[in-house]
Amino acid sequence: MIGAQVVAEQLAELGVRRMYGVSGNQVLELMEAADRLDIPLNHMRHETAAVFAAAGAAATTGELAVALTSAGPGFLAALQGIAAASAMEVPVLILSGASPSMQMGQGAFQEVDQARIAGALCRATFEPTNVADMRSTIQHAARLAQSGVPGPVHVALPVDVLNAEVTEDAQTPFLHRRPSMNAETRVALLQIAEKLRRAKRPAMVVRPSATRGAAADALAQLAGTLGIAPIVADAPRGLVDPRYADLASNLSDADVTLLVGPLDFLTRGYVGQRGELLVIDAPGEPDVPAGTLRAQYPPSEALAFLAEQIGEAVSTDAWRERWTVPAPPPAPEETDDLLHPLTVAWAVREAIAPDDIVVFDGGEFAQWVRVALRDAPNEMHTTAKIGGIGGGIPMALGIKQERPDARVIVLVGDGSAGYHLSEMETATRLGLPFVVIVGNDARWGAEWHMQRDRFGAGREVATELAEARYDIAAAGFGAAGYDLHYLGDLQAALIRALRTDLPVVMNVHIQAERSPILIAH
Repeated sequence: MIGAQVVAEQLAELGVRRMYGVSGNQVLELMEAADRLDIPLNHMRHETAAVFAAAGAAATTGELAVALTSAGPGFLAALQGIAAASAMEVPVLILSGASPSMQMGQGAFQEVDQARIAGALCRATFEPTNVADMRSTIQHAARLAQSGVPGPVHVALPVDVLNAEVTEDAQTPFLHRRPSMNAETRVALLQIAEKLRRAKRPAMVVRPSATRGAAADALAQLAGTLGIAPIVADAPRGLVDPRYADLASNLSDADVTLLVGPLDFLTRGYVGQRGELLVIDAPGEPDVPAGTLRAQYPPSEALAFLAEQIGEAVSTDAWRERWTVPAPPPAPEETDDLLHPLTVAWAVREAIAPDDIVVFDGGEFAQWVRVALRDAPNEMHTTAKIGGIGGGIPMALGIKQERPDARVIVLVGDGSAGYHLSEMETATRLGLPFVVIVGNDARWGAEWHMQRDRFGAGREVATELAEARYDIAAAGFGAAGYDLHYLGDLQAALIRALRTDLPVVMNVHIQAERSPILIAH
């Protein structure tokens, strides 16, 4: 047995069903060993796209997902996806090939300081230099990715260690100890529970990971007891994001606000301006105002504790009535001009079913669709507060892989579409049908509008794009494509696209309308 087989066996023991990645010479033995254990590599066209796909898979299942890259350039190419996985708070194990451990610091082929680079983005980073440490390192990294506030954990795998021979008695065991609640944390959580129980006008703002798995169940129980809806800080435009803006308007009238997450740019200025602020966050996150009641404990365990402690809340009926999201504004009347993005958004709303999964990429167009779907019950995904673009298509690929019976719809601007459109070849090759709707206004919309505001009309510099045919490009990758200018054609195409067995790109020509939600940072 060699190190690569040990890693593959450990992944199998962890329940890993597949990896997302790009092949590379340092990890060929691991790819071979994993494939023999029915853990295939969903090989993609770009390493960042592979991590986005793993992040989408982890977000929709709540389970550990694995991304694999080669050393050097392969590892470096994955960094944007790793940053997004961190912002999304999803458990992703990042495995990367590495130069031989025996040549560390000697300028080996494709040698980079992976630990220093990954350490800035991941919860932790490891590089076993002895084959006996392989199994315990993978175990520890996987559990760390899933514990507390989930996030990516990186393990660099030196090529000489992957190829080194190992015997069973040389494998280091690993003992995982679940952290226990100390007395100080218990007292703080009991005080938080009592303040929430007595609140007349409570509110909750929560981090993305609080909406998944066991944490989601506890959150739903607590919100139901309090008679409110949780506001999720899961989008880069903050609490004014279209899906939660109406709920966030209640924060100024709340007498007690529970923040389950960091007091960062998304929440600062919105929570705690009136009434009392209670915080449950994690070590190393931003400071809170002096005197704030604060507990640092994993969100799933903290929410379950609070839900158990609060038997009956006393919020008023009038306050409970304020926690319903209103219906979106109607679509504009169709004209001979290009389609208004809200018109496209309403067509999407009318075409999808409640159990369809919606993925939002960045940009102005996606914001209009979030307006139209703000009261929809659908499972929705974004790249969270990092604000990066381009992740929508590969995230949809990972979601569809893990949820094959679900219909997946992706909303992207034309700028975002250009990042990872080549992953339509991956989707076609893997037989993963989903629908990509490109809002094409031939520009980098957010920046184009900001330039006009700041510098005047005619001073839009380096923000205009060609009226590209993304549908034709997708067809070249084996997908189906539609080029759409009119509402009737769009509605008919949506019906066909949601029934087809091919991945689909719909190139929809839209007006250059600024998002109804402005960027405030």
